[in-house]
Amino acid sequence: MIKTYLKLAALVSALVFLAGCGKKGQIVESCDRELALCETEVFIPDNNFGLLTSFEGDDIVVAQLSDGAVLSKIPIAFDEYRVFLSMIDENEGYLLYCSTPGAGQMMKILYFTKDRWNSYTEADISLKIDGYPTSLSAMSKEQLFIGTQMRSNGFLFETTDGGRDWISFTVDGSVQNCQNGYAPIVDQENDIAYVLLKCGENYLLYQLNDVWEKKGSFPLDTFVEEFFASGGELYIVDDQGRQFRIE
Repeated sequence: MIKTYLKLAALVSALVFLAGCGKKGQIVESCDRELALCETEVFIPDNNFGLLTSFEGDDIVVAQLSDGAVLSKIPIAFDEYRVFLSMIDENEGYLLYCSTPGAGQMMKILYFTKDRWNSYTEADISLKIDGYPTSLSAMSKEQLFIGTQMRSNGFLFETTDGGRDWISFTVDGSVQNCQNGYAPIVDQENDIAYVLLKCGENYLLYQLNDVWEKKGSFPLDTFVEEFFASGGELYIVDDQGRQFRIE
């Protein structure tokens, strides 16, 4: 279904073998791995049409990246844990709020705006996504993806009706022992979609051509908090606050 909304170049996928990036934070030092990570300076990518989110007291704050001007404060009834923003264009977009997973129960509230967060609607999807979200990606008003930490019924979920119904989404049926999925992202510079999975000891990177094809893998002993594209490059941020470029 993702191809319905993405214009993707017809590229030939090839495995990338690197001897190492030769920069600070190098993770891979030999050719026995397919991908390398190079530590970079931390920056906030402008991937949501100039918007960012944060928690402030009992509110989620949506603000402009350029000057910090607050556009909206969304009250929450539970504690603060994680929030994900994915804008479709300058006006329409989605926000996913997650509470802490007390006793295995995490509240997941999906918000939608059509006027740059001047107003919004909300829906409780806690019972529809059985997992702890890692990411949100809105391809259109109808099609969204949520990546999660695996619990019982999957680690990637897709909706094609704006969040009413969700199904488990499979990238590679041959891969076993996957724990985490990260919602597909689009490298706007090159018009290519990517998805990241945590399976066993490695993270696996897939690129969408006509089908999802494995581009490579890399080991990492920390947890990936963010996966994004900026300036034609792919990046991750781990739970230690370190940012790496994938090469």
